[in-house]
Amino acid sequence: MALEMVLIERIWMELLDEVNIPCFIMDEQGQLIEGNHSLKLLIECPPWQTIEQYNVFQKLELHEKRLKSIRDKLEQGILSQHIEIIYKGKTRRMHFICREIQMQVYDSKLYYGMLTDETEKIELQQKWNGVQKTIALGQLTGEIVHDVNNLNNIIQNCAELIHREIDDKNNIYSDLQAIRLAAQKATQLTQKLSTYIRKENESQSVSFSINDQIRELLSIYNRFFQNNLTIEYQLNAEQDRVWGDPALLDQSVMNLMINAKEAMPDGGVITIITKNVNMIDALPHKKSLEICPNNYICIQIQDTGSGISSKLTKNIFQPLFTTKPKGTGLGLSIVEENIHKLNGRISVFSRPNKGSTFTILIPFQKTR
Repeated sequence: MALEMVLIERIWMELLDEVNIPCFIMDEQGQLIEGNHSLKLLIECPPWQTIEQYNVFQKLELHEKRLKSIRDKLEQGILSQHIEIIYKGKTRRMHFICREIQMQVYDSKLYYGMLTDETEKIELQQKWNGVQKTIALGQLTGEIVHDVNNLNNIIQNCAELIHREIDDKNNIYSDLQAIRLAAQKATQLTQKLSTYIRKENESQSVSFSINDQIRELLSIYNRFFQNNLTIEYQLNAEQDRVWGDPALLDQSVMNLMINAKEAMPDGGVITIITKNVNMIDALPHKKSLEICPNNYICIQIQDTGSGISSKLTKNIFQPLFTTKPKGTGLGLSIVEENIHKLNGRISVFSRPNKGSTFTILIPFQKTR
């Protein structure tokens, strides 16, 4: 009977050596009796050693709670459990399957089983969940955009009616002008957000001045930011005309300013700088920009806020990545998309408790 069992083991293992799934026979203590080539690779068994010198539980480095759960299930005759192991420096998610061999040859019970690597399957599932989340967010955002447009139409109509009743000498005239301008910007931004959701590339490209666009935005935000926040600007770019949709720049700058404000709950300074550059080597963090040498307008938005660790800045422009407890992770990914549509690039340089600087490079139009 013992010889029959040995022959069965050998034939079984010779067949399974052609399979890329770790397969084995072990006793109830986890001591290996046989294992195929894939298992030997997994437990790093060199050719000059035999598989019987290894204990599968010890090699997989299972913690005590997990090990007890496995042994309890083995006593019932069948095991199906997910475990995590470190293989070649990486965490792998494995499905551990065992079944009792109905043949008493050894002093203890024997089990045959296999370990299937489900890491890629789980990663694909996580990506699919992310896609589903993005779709759901897109649908929700579309509904919000529709409602905001309705409310914005009311604001614009009321502002227009009031505008007809007063002249420019009235005390509220400048405030009313700011309301009208903000409403117009809001309409442009909701249109671009709808375009982003639908993945359409329709855009109204014109030649526009970046300095003028930023001045318009500052005329709105200076009125609505708290008193403990100071907005400073140095619009020094002489060549500031670019080709593209100005709404894309508006949305990007507004998003970065809001992020800067949220990074400074106790107050601070936001500084907006524009300048012309034609040597990429003169800029910090240039490696992450991946941009060709050319003549550019450089826009920098700096804050004195809490900053971001270098570990997080690597993923900050990825969709659904957020450092905020209730963030959607779409804001900065939309900003990066907008800047790319303007043929530019954006990067960030930040340190914890040292503030952040977002740098945007957009090729400017040369004037004769």
